[in-house]
Amino acid sequence: MIEKLMRKISAFPLLLLIFFAGCTVRKAIEAPEPTSFITKPERLVSPEHTPFTLAWLAGGIDGRQYDELVVRPVRTDFISKDDWIHSASAFIRGEDEYLKRVHELGAYLQQRLESTLAEKSEPEVSVITEEQHQPAQRALVLEISIAEANFGDPVIYGGMLAVPLPAVANLSTAVKSPSLVLEARLVDADTGEIVTELVDRRFPKIKIIDVNRLTVMSAVREMSDEFVDDFVKALYREPDEDIGRGLPFALLPW
Repeated sequence: MIEKLMRKISAFPLLLLIFFAGCTVRKAIEAPEPTSFITKPERLVSPEHTPFTLAWLAGGIDGRQYDELVVRPVRTDFISKDDWIHSASAFIRGEDEYLKRVHELGAYLQQRLESTLAEKSEPEVSVITEEQHQPAQRALVLEISIAEANFGDPVIYGGMLAVPLPAVANLSTAVKSPSLVLEARLVDADTGEIVTELVDRRFPKIKIIDVNRLTVMSAVREMSDEFVDDFVKALYREPDEDIGRGLPFALLPW
């Protein structure tokens, strides 16, 4: 009787891990719910030629048609403060610490956007801030919002790596996985018309060991980098060019 009870108790943590893994897998399958940052969510569809989860693109829009690309500050005001509970850990113990990390992520994403756009934009397009915009120049305004940020739990991930059971090691990829939902829109500065809106959910690449998940910020920064690279490619893609998302797995642990 006692042995049966002990077996049930010892199995409980594994069942709990499977439950959380199932929640993460379900989130990966379901499309994210747009926030009010997206003006017309009903027109979003799963795009054929770009690597984003949901998108809408006005016909005939090309980043090369504009003289300037105005990059506005990344917004964090559409994120739900209650989301901190999904990132609760020894490093994030409440709403204030969670929002501090979100603001750090916003600053990182801003810097990454500006540097990548300046490096990879077409030579005839100037990447500038809103203060630098000249009304005489035709400009496209880029706005990005962090809609959801889950930082995972480095302690849980590190602890699970130490468990010498293959099943638990595999589950560690899904349990309390970091994830990121970003929303973006492009606006014609002259007309005020929104020409593109998109919502994109990102997860870390699957790795045998992911050292980025052993810290709070590294995994979400990695996902931000991937989003920015994909966004810049999509902005200047040829009319019939397919911009696919990279492989979902990686051999390197970082």
